[in-house]
Amino acid sequence: MSVAELRMRLERIRRLAWFLNAASRIPGLRLRVGLDTLLGLLPGGGALIETALAGRLGGQ
Repeated sequence: MSVAELRMRLERIRRLAWFLNAASRIPGLRLRVGLDTLLGLLPGGGALIETALAGRLGGQ
């Protein structure tokens, strides 16, 4: 794997991490939440989606 490919992969992982952890700001507060927080509110289904996203990262 070349250095350019590794850099692209790292950037993709960073974007996904931001999306999962801090993509949205809560109005009136200084807090940021991501998709991971919202998925945590879904019983069972949220964990399944999170697992699929983690598997996507590991498989590339």
